[in-house]
Amino acid sequence: MFTKFHLKALLIVMLFSNSVNSQISGVNYQVKFNEQTNLFDCYLIIKEGSAKSMRERVQFNAQYTMVVPAGSTVEMAKSYMPLQNNQNYSGDTPLTWTVANSSLGPDADQFNDYVSIIPTLSPAAFYNDLKKGDAVKLFSLNILPITDCGDNIKLFENGLDPDSQARGMMGGDFSNGFTVGGIQQKYRGNEAIETPELDIIKGISNKTIKNNLELNVDLKDNVKYGPFSYEWNGPNGYKSYNKDVKLKNVTQDNFGTYTLDITDSRGCKQTKNIETQITKLQIGSIEVTKSVDQSNSRISVENSVNIFPNPAITSFNISITGGNGASVIADLMDVNGGAITKNIYKTTIQNNRAEGVVSLQNVLPGLYTLTVSIDGDISTHKLIVVK
Repeated sequence: MFTKFHLKALLIVMLFSNSVNSQISGVNYQVKFNEQTNLFDCYLIIKEGSAKSMRERVQFNAQYTMVVPAGSTVEMAKSYMPLQNNQNYSGDTPLTWTVANSSLGPDADQFNDYVSIIPTLSPAAFYNDLKKGDAVKLFSLNILPITDCGDNIKLFENGLDPDSQARGMMGGDFSNGFTVGGIQQKYRGNEAIETPELDIIKGISNKTIKNNLELNVDLKDNVKYGPFSYEWNGPNGYKSYNKDVKLKNVTQDNFGTYTLDITDSRGCKQTKNIETQITKLQIGSIEVTKSVDQSNSRISVENSVNIFPNPAITSFNISITGGNGASVIADLMDVNGGAITKNIYKTTIQNNRAEGVVSLQNVLPGLYTLTVSIDGDISTHKLIVVK
């Protein structure tokens, strides 16, 4: 006999089953670099399930661990979700995410620091409605300096990165985890990180005047993350570290594809090619060009700078090609453009060459920019110092 008691019990079971089925059952983490803010935005990706009720939307515990190069600064920039007192979707104050624990260059991985971020659970905080496929921005981190274009920054990989028993971890458990709507573990893994991108080249102009070839780079307006370093590679073994190409006494051997690599202060690179072609109007008839003595038709590079080794420890070599009598002044700058050492190298070019050894005895390890002026023609070069 089906009584009122049985009916009430059945309704409770049905309600509970629906609630369980609708809960979030799987989430991933993902980090995306924000080009506008220069911050790393940290996301929660809903992989399975949904959450609509107040109980399903409440934040329980979590740990979000970043792995960054040893010596990096990791600071909380801003919290976004979930929202405090958001039971009825009226919250406007984000829960506070905080840097809770860190292991700096542990013996198990001396090249990286491990930094965990956790939520402050009081007062209670709730998400808005969630469904499969949602990407929820939780917080943003300021990670400095950015090197290797952020490729050396990643999320902790459970089961792969050092656990609490690893050497130097001091018993600290940095495993990622996430619970919402209850104590059941919902974290499943990580999405691919989105690192910075460089897109500053507006165009490259190509012109030949008499027997001289010029390639001039036009950058977009309001470019950021300078100073920039330049590297050209082209036909006949051509190489230059100046922004623009200026070649004298060109022949047909100097025409073809030129490749420009621009690198910013974060180590991000953009590559662009330009095709140059020989014409009768450019350098006279092909017959005349072919008759040029090839021993004298080598590319004349006005200004070229090369520094090595890079990374450097206590010193580096500088090799410069340029016009006789040109004045050379080099300054060492930090990534923000501040002067570290003015006139770290100063000389005058003789016989089209200048070479020297520059001491780094009083320079701390880090990423720097060497600014080289050759009679006012300025080029910049990334220098990494390690000790």
